[in-house]
Formats: sequence, structure tokens, C-alpha cells
Amino acid sequence: MKTGRRVVGALWRWPKGTLVFVMESRLRDVRRQGERSIAAALSKGVACWSIHEEILMALRAKGVHLVVVRVKETGEKFLVHLSAFWDRAVMIRAGSYRMVPIQNFARRPRATKINQV
Repeated sequence: MKTGRRVVGALWRWPKGTLVFVMESRLRDVRRQGERSIAAALSKGVACWSIHEEILMALRAKGVHLVVVRVKETGEKFLVHLSAFWDRAVMIRAGSYRMVPIQNFARRPRATKINQV
């Protein structure tokens, strides 16, 4: 999927058929909510991954259920249901972005087998 010229992520399908959006990100892209470091933001529970609202609406229209953030530096994967980006109890808005705290993501340090759509 693209926003303008920038490729944001790709749609993949798990072996059981679940449609997944996989985006690659760097650790420096973690939203820190004003904290000086990622570690400080993590300890206070304010570190978040963010996605633009237009992308989220397109993903919901395509029937995507899961969002996977793959960290380029470490290869770790963070998984969350797409519905978390719409849940007001979990989600934080910042302009046209919706953010979900990293604590709401399941962390997968090992490889996960998925097939590209």
C-alpha cells in the first residue's frame, strides 16, 4: 500500500487465510509522546506505533484483521488487531494518525510464516 510515493506496507495472507497488513518501521519511528528516549516512553507506557487514518480505512474496507509492524533493525514483529486502532479506550489520536501503545501489541521475536497476497 502507498501514501503518495511512499510504500507503507503490504497485504499478506496467513496460511489459515487471515488477511494481514505488514508494515516495516524503524525504532526511531516509535512515537514517544514527548519523552526523551524510547526507553523512557516504554517505561511510562506512552510509546506507540502509528498509522495514518486513510490507510486504516482502506485496510478495514479490504477486510484486514491484523496489523504487523516489523522492526527493520531487529526483525521483531509486533501484532495487533486492526480494531485496536478504532477502540477509544486504547487508541490515541494525533492529527490524522491513530496510535496504539506498544503494550497492546503481541511481540514475536521469531519468524512468522505468512504468504504475500
